[in-house]
Order: sequence, then C-alpha cells, then structure tokens
Amino acid sequence: MGIFDYKEKIEDYFVEMDDAYRQRNFPKGFFASQVKKWRIGWVYCTFSIALFLYFLSIAGSVFLRNGIAIRSFWDFFNMARILGAIIISTVLFIPLIKTWKTEGIKGESEIIQKYMESSGMSQSDLQEFARQVMEPGTKRIWLKGEAYSLGGRDTGIMTRDFIWFQQCWCVLKKSDIKLICFYESTHTEYSRGGGISLYHLWIDLLVDKERKISAMTEKAAGEFLIEFIRECNPEVDTMEGRVLTEEEHEKFYEKLMHDEIEYKKWFKGGFDDKDGGNRL
Repeated sequence: MGIFDYKEKIEDYFVEMDDAYRQRNFPKGFFASQVKKWRIGWVYCTFSIALFLYFLSIAGSVFLRNGIAIRSFWDFFNMARILGAIIISTVLFIPLIKTWKTEGIKGESEIIQKYMESSGMSQSDLQEFARQVMEPGTKRIWLKGEAYSLGGRDTGIMTRDFIWFQQCWCVLKKSDIKLICFYESTHTEYSRGGGISLYHLWIDLLVDKERKISAMTEKAAGEFLIEFIRECNPEVDTMEGRVLTEEEHEKFYEKLMHDEIEYKKWFKGGFDDKDGGNRL
C-alpha cells in the first residue's frame, strides 16, 4: 500500500519538530532531557509514598488522641489495619531509597550506558541519534494521533536514520530493522455496568530477539511508518501488512526467544515447520 492511499494525512501522525519545541524539550540535548525526566519520576514516586504515609499517620492518630482508644473489636481491627499499612509502606519505602542510591542515574553517561545496553548500539551511534534529533526534518510521532496520545505508548521521535519511542529505553537504526509486523490485542475492563472488551492494534519493529520496539498504532499511521523506514531500508520484511492475532503473535515470539535457528529462517522467508513451511 502506498503512502498516499489513506484518507488520513501524514501530518495527523508525523509532525516536523520545530525550533521552539526543541528548545523547550531538549535545551541541553536529548539525553540531558532523559536524565531530567527520570529524576522527576523518582521525586514523584518518593513524594507519593511519603504523602501516603503522612495520611496514614493522621488516620492512626484518630485512635490515639487520649491513649489507645480501642472500645470494640472493630476499633482494634481498624487500628491494626492502619498500623499494618504503615509498616508495609515503610518496608517498601526503604528499598526504594536504597535503589535510588545504588542504581540511581546521576547523569548523561549513565543514561547513555542504559541505552547502549538496551539498543545494542555504540556510544557514537547514540550520540549521532542525539545530534540528529536537533536537526531540521526530525519528526515527532503520534501513531494514535496527537489528540489521542496514550502517555508514551504511541509517541516517539524519528530522525533521518533512527527511531525512538517514549516508553522504551531503546533506539533503533532504521537500516537495521529486519521485520515490521502488526498484531492485535484485546483486554476486558470491568466496571459496575459489567465488562467491556477493548481492541488495540500494535506495530512491532524488530532488529533481533533482543532489540525491538512495540507501540500502539492506527493502521494508517503504521503504514506511513513502514514507508518512512523503507526509504532507508527497502529490504525490510513487512509481512505484506498482515495483522497477526494475539495467538499468532505469541507463537512467533515463542519461536523467536527459544530457537535462534528458526528465528534466522524466519528472516530468510519462513519457518521450515512440519506444516509446510508456513511462518506461523
């Protein structure tokens, strides 16, 4: 399918990054902004736990105004429940602080090291990605559309040679991507009115079994993304745009994670299974 065969416009999902956006979000560069976001996340987590403990202590003080005000079994039960919540929260809070001290990211070098491990790329490649982010032509990605952005599960950045999604500690070089596939998932959300089945479409970008990106998408946005990647990588396997079911997707990843030989055969054109060589 061609890039102009959809009624939707490319601009609905891919918007060129302007200088104002770069200066607002990456004033000191891409990886410096990642350090800031990571630290803000830790501060928010720590503050939330501390606030939770504070309100629990207030609730407990109701039972302790004039000594331990336990007049019935239910008073005892409520008091024990509050004290138990305080103790459990404290026990959970201590390792959180220890993790901050021992594994906390202190600067760009630690961020880059994490990206090197998850992306399988050299430091020079990652620095090139960071440099390209600041270049004209870099695009912001909303695979579900800007109005329906899902907090990082569909948003990212695409430069001349690289692609990154907000939810992943992973940068992929477009020329390294070997397979792009769509798959669907459903889950049920329950409320007082009963259960509602929600359908989601995803797109997978795979380099190998260690390096991949999965993101929620609209079909049109996914097709646009494929065309952008084909500009750098004409040989990428797209499975002809087929949408895998959840069962097919799980079966593929089971093969991918447990049989390297089958994985290599997949990228050569299919599995040599007993079912006649079908991929799935």
